[in-house]
Amino acid sequence: METANLVQTKEKGESQNATKVRDAAVDSLSAWLSDFIAISRIALEEEPQLLESLGILQRS
Repeated sequence: METANLVQTKEKGESQNATKVRDAAVDSLSAWLSDFIAISRIALEEEPQLLESLGILQRS
């Protein structure tokens, strides 16, 4: 039973670490995407259909 408890504790720690790594990657990607959208809106201001093709919806 001690061995099973140690394994469970180890796996719980690994799971928590994996969650932290995932969350950091999502935060980084979110920041990059925000910058990309802002730059795209400026660069393609005269071509709203190109923004829509990137999946960036413009308000009418």
